[in-house]
Amino acid sequence: MQGRDNANATASSDAVLQRARCGVRRTPLHLALGLVLAVPSIALAGETPHVSTTASSRTAPVATATGSAQVRGGDGPPDAADLATRARKDRDQSQLGIALGLSQRARQAEPGSREAIRVEVSTLARLGAAHLALEKALAHRAIFTDAERWNLRADATMADIREARNESKRLEARYLYAQRQRPLEKVLAELDANLKRFPAGSQAHERTLRDRVYVLRELDRMHECLAQFGKLQGGPRAQPEYVQRAAADAYLKTRQPERAAKLYAAIIKHNPKVEVDVYISWYYALIEGEHYRQAGQLLARIKRTTPLWIARGKEPRAPNYEYLGVDQLNVLDAAYRRHEQQAEALARTDYRQAPRNSDMYNQYATILRWRGWPTQAEHWVDMAAAYAPKARSTRINRANDARDQEHYDRWRHWIVPLAREFPKDTEVARSLAELDDRRHASMSAEYTLGHSGSNAPITGKRDQSLQMRVNTPWTRNGWRAYAAEDYHWGAYEGGNTSISRLGVGGEWRWSRKHAWAQVSQSRLSGRQLGVELGWSQWLGDHWRYQLGVNSFSPDTPLRATRENLRGRSAQAELDWRGSESTSASLSASRMKISDGNRRVDLTAQFSQRVQASAHHLTRVSLLASAERNDVIPNVAYFNPERTHSYGVSVEHDWITWRRYERSFTQRFVVTGASEWQKAYGSAAGVDLQYMHEWKLSRTWELHYGLGWGSHVFDGTREHRVFAVIGVSGVF
Repeated sequence: MQGRDNANATASSDAVLQRARCGVRRTPLHLALGLVLAVPSIALAGETPHVSTTASSRTAPVATATGSAQVRGGDGPPDAADLATRARKDRDQSQLGIALGLSQRARQAEPGSREAIRVEVSTLARLGAAHLALEKALAHRAIFTDAERWNLRADATMADIREARNESKRLEARYLYAQRQRPLEKVLAELDANLKRFPAGSQAHERTLRDRVYVLRELDRMHECLAQFGKLQGGPRAQPEYVQRAAADAYLKTRQPERAAKLYAAIIKHNPKVEVDVYISWYYALIEGEHYRQAGQLLARIKRTTPLWIARGKEPRAPNYEYLGVDQLNVLDAAYRRHEQQAEALARTDYRQAPRNSDMYNQYATILRWRGWPTQAEHWVDMAAAYAPKARSTRINRANDARDQEHYDRWRHWIVPLAREFPKDTEVARSLAELDDRRHASMSAEYTLGHSGSNAPITGKRDQSLQMRVNTPWTRNGWRAYAAEDYHWGAYEGGNTSISRLGVGGEWRWSRKHAWAQVSQSRLSGRQLGVELGWSQWLGDHWRYQLGVNSFSPDTPLRATRENLRGRSAQAELDWRGSESTSASLSASRMKISDGNRRVDLTAQFSQRVQASAHHLTRVSLLASAERNDVIPNVAYFNPERTHSYGVSVEHDWITWRRYERSFTQRFVVTGASEWQKAYGSAAGVDLQYMHEWKLSRTWELHYGLGWGSHVFDGTREHRVFAVIGVSGVF
């Protein structure tokens, strides 16, 4: 979407990956991945593996961890073998607390009992005490095989991963962003050491490879994550859920949304009760793949199946904090579909329902900025900063709002430290790249070629024009220089006429104020010196005025320049921008041509967006103009005493293809007007235009198209066909 942090969607995937790691209060669904990591896959030789980590709810013999259960069997008290056997059965039935107590009692009766030691170690592993289980296994090496000890060590590393992830979340919650990855980097080194320790092909080695996929994802090392994922045995669908999810996140982050969507869909098909963040990630994959219809259906499903409240047993119901993410997604969905007014209303409702929530304030500020209101957005960023000044989202909003308000020093102040702390955050990287663009030269050029059926009084039978400009990089205080060429050529009855003016100038842009000055002269003769001065300024978010003067106006009629005439002009314009949907402008200009003619022009326009969706946008504009000229006999150019016109223009943009910053848009423009000329009366005027616009990259654009127009001049209808091509970009 143009004019936004581009957010098609591209920023959005970072937000959900961040929520998955360190979002708001976690619910039991959020613990799903932790439980997977907590479940050891150790299966001691000769024993039946079991993957449950929770005790059964049935009430058979009650025991404590020290083993107070009574074991009945035979006439005398149970011996160590009986206790160990019963402990193994209880373990296999997920009575882990009882099993641990019985195995410890068996060891009290017979400290060297092989069966009791094995049951105790496996039970400790299943209870999540992986390090204690490994310690006991290493103390009794003769009882355990190498493969069993490797698996126990892999369990211990898995516990370290879980603790490293939690520590990373704690550091991020305290805004210690620079330290947040250190625990995960430490556990990655532990995994790498295990890969050297475990034989290739062993169960522990394969588990370590899978765990490494997860840790690399947590470290935002997405390309390495995918490379590791591709080497796992059994293929993608054979991997545990937490590994598939890590790979899906990596596909999404590396701009492979189709592959990410397939993995998310497989995860949810296998486990529909997976945490809502997986559904949200799937939604972003669909959006980034431009599948808006499916994304809308998925969002409806998310809202339908995610409860607002959670009730746990007899406890009073509590808010489901997962639903905050659903509310935020609902806002973004409206914005992605270019329903900005709806998005603003939803965001306003959210922050009112969750006061003092900095995420809600930040999202509301973002929507206001996307609507073109950075001044209003700044107020809500201040509100977010009152509660969470060090939060990443608050600081990003600070940077982007400073950019939109053209406070370039503040933009740099915020975005450069963010880029150091979050070098792989796509929104931060994009904003930093836009700041870096100011350090590079840029250019724009457009060429037009026209042909009329007869000798049209303004353009002639054939016409050409070229406007080209090359800009130097911006300085830190908002200045840059530029060189420009303005070329026009026409074939008239009296012969061909052309003018080519070269200009050099400088401009300053800061705090939504813009000033420029240019000196130009004829490229062919080196004479006809002209000076242009201009100034424009935004007054808040809605109003802008612009003033300009030019001692050799580019609007001077081409045939007048052939007679060595020149026009001096002054112009004033007032623009009103209600929102991205509604705007209006009024401009007045006065040009005095050196033959004594004084030409006055007034134009007005009102534009309203009447339809908008993710790929289509339709705008209707009402147009009005009037012109008055002095009566100068025998002038060599078209000079009607009075004219005016009233018309309607319909413009439709169709984003036919889009892939992140690159896109192809077809534009259709139809304009109809009633045009009046003194002494000739009214006649209909029509213009048709069809354009292709290519966004070749984030910084380069190409457009081209054809047009046709039919207008009446001095009572004679003239038809004109033209072609146009243009390019612009940053070097």
